[in-house]
Amino acid sequence: DHLIDTALELFTPNRVMWGSNFPVDRQFVSLAKLAADFEKSLARHSPDIREAVMWRTANKWYQLGVQG
Repeated sequence: DHLIDTALELFTPNRVMWGSNFPVDRQFVSLAKLAADFEKSLARHSPDIREAVMWRTANKWYQLGVQG
């Protein structure tokens, strides 16, 4: 949680995005559990920050065109 807070403070939610090492990590943990655990770490932040980190920032930077 401290690392996430520090990243958000230094870079802002517009420059922080969630990512994983899948499919390599699938031998250790499911993608669903990994994402759920990360979302728990963001729980104390506002919905706007959580959405930015979990998908909006990647959507913007990679120009995915996802509507939400």
